[in-house]
Amino acid sequence: MLRERAMQGGVPLQAFVESLNPKHPPRDYQLNAFVHAMQRRRCLLLSPTASGKSLIIYTIFRQLLDYQKLKGLIIVPTTSLVEQLYSDFVDYSSANGFDVEENVHRVYQGKA
Repeated sequence: MLRERAMQGGVPLQAFVESLNPKHPPRDYQLNAFVHAMQRRRCLLLSPTASGKSLIIYTIFRQLLDYQKLKGLIIVPTTSLVEQLYSDFVDYSSANGFDVEENVHRVYQGKA
């Protein structure tokens, strides 16, 4: 399968996601979305409600941070989504030791 051969920075993308050891393993469409985003580098991903967008965002964020040493900005429309995404990142990191508090900063309307 194409996604199994997909590489970024010399690392197989599927193996990278597996190395994150998320609490909830990604579904095929989430893994495909991650691979698509990494291969295209600039794209728009559309995903319905309750389809696991937070996990897709987490895998992209971690890949960019871990292998490309890039920082990112994730913009969401409400403070409740800021908290939800942060909480999801904590949940996804519970088994892999990623320090969410150190690496993810919540900003509300320009305030830290």
